[in-house]
Amino acid sequence: MSSDGAMAAKARAMFGERLNADAYAALLQKKSLAEIVAYLKTNTLYRHALEGVNEKAIHRGQLEVLLRRSMYERLQKLLRYGSDADGRFLVAAVMTTEIEMILRCIRVLMNPESDERAEMIAEMPMYISHYMSFDIGKLAEITSYDDLLAFLKNTRYYDILRRYRKDNLMEIDAVSLEHDLRDAYYQHMIVLANSDTRGDERQQVLKLVSMRAELEAVSIIYRLKKYFQAAPAVIERTVVIRSCLFKEAEIRRMIKEDTADEVLAALQRKYHFYTKGANPQNIDRYIEKIVYNIYYTMIETDTRSNLILLSYMNLSQIEIHNVINICEGVRYHISNDRIRALLVY
Repeated sequence: MSSDGAMAAKARAMFGERLNADAYAALLQKKSLAEIVAYLKTNTLYRHALEGVNEKAIHRGQLEVLLRRSMYERLQKLLRYGSDADGRFLVAAVMTTEIEMILRCIRVLMNPESDERAEMIAEMPMYISHYMSFDIGKLAEITSYDDLLAFLKNTRYYDILRRYRKDNLMEIDAVSLEHDLRDAYYQHMIVLANSDTRGDERQQVLKLVSMRAELEAVSIIYRLKKYFQAAPAVIERTVVIRSCLFKEAEIRRMIKEDTADEVLAALQRKYHFYTKGANPQNIDRYIEKIVYNIYYTMIETDTRSNLILLSYMNLSQIEIHNVINICEGVRYHISNDRIRALLVY
């Protein structure tokens, strides 16, 4: 069996251990975080990650860290069947976590009296520190924006962050900063696809990257129009425009002319092939279901290692999001029907 075929077989076997409808039904019956953790410890693929954990002492943030660590350990197992290029795709995917941590650090600097610093430290993803472009543990030592700039001096983030420096932190345009960081992520993924893949595999990876960016853009456009009646200029500086099934002109027309309902209708038309089981009443879950269907099809039908790796990673992230939604629902006494509507599988 080729290395690609071996990785695909291993990924499908691991994907077969995912939480199924019965597992989600059981989790929805739990009345506390402790009960949820106890179930995950004894009945699911997360049992090894949660071994020895005191379910009565763990909090939601710690649980999420352990679940994500479990995911990366499984991805590392897949990489044994891959190449150096596959490893570089995983490193690139870690960029999203790096960006989240940088933005979180800036929020801590803006709100020094909040509990965010303690939460950031407790939830730092140290399990992927060897994949990251900076020493994540040292983020906890940052006390000013200039400290952050010096810390990230030799990373791809420095030039972007430097452009947004203000003497008064509260004057930083956080929306545009996040936009530029997200754009840098997609640019890096495209560069990587062009350099490390060939032929049809390259086209498929580029399509997946562009499709994910496009769906993210449409989601933001819809929410800003639906809930905030945002002006086109505000939307434009928020959205990273990368076209895939849409033409760029169509996305720009959405921003400038379309209503929220017209944006949703356009999304349904373009992505109708991937909307099985998707409920358009909740735009975030609707798009997450589209993403799930895209990667589910990929992991079931493809054998190319980069595509398998990206698919398994994204499907695993959606599953973790489901578990966290259940935890939050239980915490805030949300009805099972409402929690169930948030789940994507």
